[in-house]
Amino acid sequence: GERRLREAVAAAFAQFDANGDGVVTLQELKRGLEGALRTELSETAVRAVLDHFDADGDGFLQPDEFVTVDRLKVKLEAALEAAEEEADSSKGSPGGLFGAFFKNVAAQLENTCESNFDCERPEVCCDLGFRKMCCSSGSMAKNLQRE
Repeated sequence: GERRLREAVAAAFAQFDANGDGVVTLQELKRGLEGALRTELSETAVRAVLDHFDADGDGFLQPDEFVTVDRLKVKLEAALEAAEEEADSSKGSPGGLFGAFFKNVAAQLENTCESNFDCERPEVCCDLGFRKMCCSSGSMAKNLQRE
């Protein structure tokens, strides 16, 4: 359990740390998340994820601050939903491109599923607690056919 989680985090960190310098920068995190989600993300949304997990506040993620890709996705989803709510609450003002952009990204992340059959391989249906969606890691997958 615990060892497998540490191994998954270490593998994810190595994948995101493109230049192998031992830290994940904002650009490396952005590139890694965009690859995992197969969608373009704003630097603002990715910075919210980085800031959340950057315990020492140095602007980078070290191996001990890194988490699984699934946890990064959950935090990204929360950041996108917060930005969307902010855009919705300012309906009178022209939320403009910023609000429209986040709605577009949130719609792309709306990759929901009921079972593994709804996802393109090698993705599986992951229950994230607030939503079931296709994801590239089976670490959070449950046997959804029994539900």
